[in-house]
Amino acid sequence: MHTRGNYSMDLPLEGLDNILTEGFVLIVEDCMVQRMRVVKILSSYSVTVVAVDCAEAALEVAAKHDVDVVLMDVMLPDLTGAELCSSLISRAPSDIPPTVIALSACDATATVRACYEAGATDYIRKPLVSAP
Repeated sequence: MHTRGNYSMDLPLEGLDNILTEGFVLIVEDCMVQRMRVVKILSSYSVTVVAVDCAEAALEVAAKHDVDVVLMDVMLPDLTGAELCSSLISRAPSDIPPTVIALSACDATATVRACYEAGATDYIRKPLVSAP
């Protein structure tokens, strides 16, 4: 899914200003409601957004595109967040791997720590909400 639009955003994405004006963002979220919420939040930026529902699809997209940012659920049906993070970073087609931000509704410290150890740069707790 590719999308652009006009919505406001309430996610802590400081430092990603260049990417959010021209980058490629990959959303990996198995819950359709959460996936669409992230798409809606990012649609006010001039970025290409591709949203998928599993790790396998994410790896296919990442193999074909130079992904700048990955927003990924840590609990996917086919891989753990740490496994996906590690795969995305190690398979990046450029020498600059994508910025990976883990998304989770739980406070599973071990799960989030594993994502950081695999190369994630940040963590955002779900549910995500757009600003009014």
